[in-house]
Amino acid sequence: MWSTPQEALPIYLDFGTGSSPVLAGRLLVIVNDNEKQPFIAAYDTKTGKEAWRRNRDVGGNKGQPRSAWVTPYVWRHGGRAEIVTIGPGLAIGYDLCG
Repeated sequence: MWSTPQEALPIYLDFGTGSSPVLAGRLLVIVNDNEKQPFIAAYDTKTGKEAWRRNRDVGGNKGQPRSAWVTPYVWRHGGRAEIVTIGPGLAIGYDLCG
């Protein structure tokens, strides 16, 4: 078993985090949309080590919150798979390699 501590980042109206992770092969993928720096990250399911992390450019326009409670979705199509997430006013797809 492993654990990977996550920094407590500011969330819209201080509701706290609430998204769920998703398994994508040997990766555990989380989305952390917060008011400081939203990101998506993948962790190796065997070791817990971060495989990749990408900042997300979501919300923040015209007073729109950047926080969200997003559960990523593994979309398999056309012989490939990607991670699909939503954000304020948009949907984003990520390759499984980040």
